[in-house]
Amino acid sequence: MDLGALTRLVKTSTPDQLKDISVCLLDELGYKDISLTDGRYDAGADFMAATGPGGERRISIQTSVRKDWKKKIKDDVKKVHNELGEDYMIFISSRRVPTAKFESIRAELQEEYGVSVKKYDAQSIASIIDEAGRTHEILEVMNIDIEENYNRSIEGKSFKAQAYSSFTLFGQEPREFREDVIESVIISEIIDASDGIRRDSLERKVKNILEPERASDISGIVDKMIMSGDIEYDEGVIYVSSELKEDTEATDALIDKEMAQLEKNIKGYLKSISQNEVTQERLDIVMENVGTIIMEAARETAYSVDRKIGQSDVDRTSYVEDSIDQINIVLDELGISQQGLRSEAVEAVGDIASSSPAGKRIFAGELYYILTTMETPHLVQALGGGGGIRVWLDTSVVIPMLCGLLYEPIEHRYGIATYDLFERINRHSIPISVPYDYLEEVSYQMLKAYTDYMPIVREFVDPDLKDSDNPFVAYYSSLNEEQELNFKNYIEGIGVPKGVSQMNFKASIRSIVNILRDTLSEYGIDTSKIYPDDKSKINEVKRGLTGIISTYEDYRPDQVIKHDARTIAFLNEKEPKRETNNIYCTWDNVPQIYKRENSTLWEALTPPSLNDMLSLTSPKQRRGNIKKPIEIAKRITSEAHNKGAKIWDILVQIEEDEFHDAELRKMAREFKQDYMQQDEVSTHREDIAEAWSDWKSDYSS
Repeated sequence: MDLGALTRLVKTSTPDQLKDISVCLLDELGYKDISLTDGRYDAGADFMAATGPGGERRISIQTSVRKDWKKKIKDDVKKVHNELGEDYMIFISSRRVPTAKFESIRAELQEEYGVSVKKYDAQSIASIIDEAGRTHEILEVMNIDIEENYNRSIEGKSFKAQAYSSFTLFGQEPREFREDVIESVIISEIIDASDGIRRDSLERKVKNILEPERASDISGIVDKMIMSGDIEYDEGVIYVSSELKEDTEATDALIDKEMAQLEKNIKGYLKSISQNEVTQERLDIVMENVGTIIMEAARETAYSVDRKIGQSDVDRTSYVEDSIDQINIVLDELGISQQGLRSEAVEAVGDIASSSPAGKRIFAGELYYILTTMETPHLVQALGGGGGIRVWLDTSVVIPMLCGLLYEPIEHRYGIATYDLFERINRHSIPISVPYDYLEEVSYQMLKAYTDYMPIVREFVDPDLKDSDNPFVAYYSSLNEEQELNFKNYIEGIGVPKGVSQMNFKASIRSIVNILRDTLSEYGIDTSKIYPDDKSKINEVKRGLTGIISTYEDYRPDQVIKHDARTIAFLNEKEPKRETNNIYCTWDNVPQIYKRENSTLWEALTPPSLNDMLSLTSPKQRRGNIKKPIEIAKRITSEAHNKGAKIWDILVQIEEDEFHDAELRKMAREFKQDYMQQDEVSTHREDIAEAWSDWKSDYSS
């Protein structure tokens, strides 16, 4: 059973429901004659009482759904001492009661009143009830009709829904991902055959679903599941065990409950920003399309780790754009007509869904299903405990991660996943490395931000700069929305030394690199110079990258291509040795395309994709929010900001140091505003440069 879902259900209980849940809990723990009040216990009014497991004296029990459990427990202990004259109490809370905080208060109350307190919170209640196989009793208390939910959800239930329901039952670490996949498919096939299924037929159906290389494991895993009691075997026919069937029913009921809660939360948000009524029809459209965005995000993550399919081959952006368009139509009907406000609303709704239990299930179910149907690499087994991993970060990831560590995480498209990714990588104890080449690129970007953008952002921060090509400027623009922060102090705080303007270029870069190496080292991030043993491989990779870039991009500096080629040639050389599974973490699509075209064993993943893969393979109590759906929504809705930022970046490249002139800065702001009003806004450098030249001529004439 999914303890997380059951714990969340306990947390939603009313006072009366918690009392009924407590009766079940106490009965399981061996307490007898449980009653709400009797005799002298009327003084406490809302106290319960029970006879201890050993038949000893009556014990005072208090239940609470209050958030301020600390004040509540103090008040109750005082009652037990002053009004009942007792020295022991059980405290049952629907909230999470952290053990460390509870122990501090328990010791304080023991010393002051002489009353000893035993506590049970939402998590311990769920654990005890689940272990005892009494989950159905909790669902009944919470008014969840198990039969109705189960029959409705199982009828016509898709394979992927069945597979994920099974995954929630068999996601216990440290089982490897490979076995989880096969077990889930086995369970879903047995459930689909309500009267049981012959073993030979079961194995044949499962083989048809899975990759041939996995099919050889099926028979052994079926034997293992029979021995463990998860499935039952009788005269050639296999059935789901009664315990597993009950867990499946309970899981489906909880999923329905969580979906209803998600719908309620989204409706509440829409009502808070709407001028018109949020009808059920409008809400259904939003829910359907939010679900599409989450599922497309899962598909993008899954495709990024497939050996045969690259993200560029499976461009599903149009599906997401269509869903956002549908949501925008509803928002317009609700009276939210301004584009900027609609974009904020789309992102907010996506955030609500992605951070909800139901949203995580949708994402995990889709990702899990797709991974069962494709050729997944060694990475998947490694994430499930099958091998070592090292993550290599490029410039596009290091900068927002560094800014988030030194300042604070921001809700920018590129900053949204990198900080959480750092935390999650550390939880997995996975080593992180940054090639020295990329450290030089970080230093160059920092120096350019300090010298070229300083005049622009010192007196006015254009909101569009949140999408600047210079990531330090983009981060500062987003950060500055929430707090007043001097740009010079900001950039020097990251690693630009005082007096850098008096140094030559090479000395400046070297000085910044040394500071950054020390800073990254403090966070456990290794920086090292890497080269393949066979140097000729660098040029070979560079030719491949140049071909890809010529197809998908207008221009990329030769030095940047060389840095990527050196890193990739090094990773290619590591492949045959397979000491570790290397992940190249980047926002750049070029390594992803190269990986696909050359069938490499190292992986190229974006921060949201890697974050979500790690999240779904973490121990359940450590799983976090999924990031890919939020990143996709921001990617689609930030188009206007992207164009505005592109204009600023090109003007900075053209004018360089000239932006110290206040009059030129004023002219540039007016140009950018006018240029953005055109029906067709070109972001090609030549078009912007020509328009800027004409504007300056007209301005001065």
